[in-house]
Amino acid sequence: MRRQNTIDLTSQHIILDRDGVINVDAGYVGAKKDWRALEGSVEAIAALTQAGYQLFVVTNQSGIGRGYYTEKDFQAVDRHMHQVVAQAGGRLVKTYYCPHTPQQGCDCRKPASGLFEQIKEDYHIDLTGVIFVGDKYSDLMAGDAIGAQSILVRTGYGEQTLSELPVDHGYPVYADLRALVQAILPDCRI
Repeated sequence: MRRQNTIDLTSQHIILDRDGVINVDAGYVGAKKDWRALEGSVEAIAALTQAGYQLFVVTNQSGIGRGYYTEKDFQAVDRHMHQVVAQAGGRLVKTYYCPHTPQQGCDCRKPASGLFEQIKEDYHIDLTGVIFVGDKYSDLMAGDAIGAQSILVRTGYGEQTLSELPVDHGYPVYADLRALVQAILPDCRI
């Protein structure tokens, strides 16, 4: 399927991957002290919130399944992220996460669509056409599976992902979340 390299702003819902999109991907981020926002990402989320968008986070967290950190540790990091975003005037509605390793074969680990189906069920949202922002090919595949507008950012693994895609891939590509938000909200100064 040939994709349009443009963004349709019909949906008021945006789904974001976490590591590499919102925060620095430091391997397995299982402690609050290890969570560092990417430059401009928190302000970008705040701008989208203030423009009326509802934002969700969908993230693979195999560090839990691998025993690197616990679900309680993950939840502490998640609370911290939500607080940092709120202090900047933004809001993340909810974070959905997969604690499984790739070998477990679950239906929630991206590129599977289980976490997205949970959002759809919990919030009665038609996910067709929502914007989904990621930095890995598995993110793009997950977004495609639900009919979302999959968008690649060059942060995190984004540069590597871009180098592995065919030249005519058709995915919109932005330097980072801030650059995407400036395209969505051209009058926004972040």
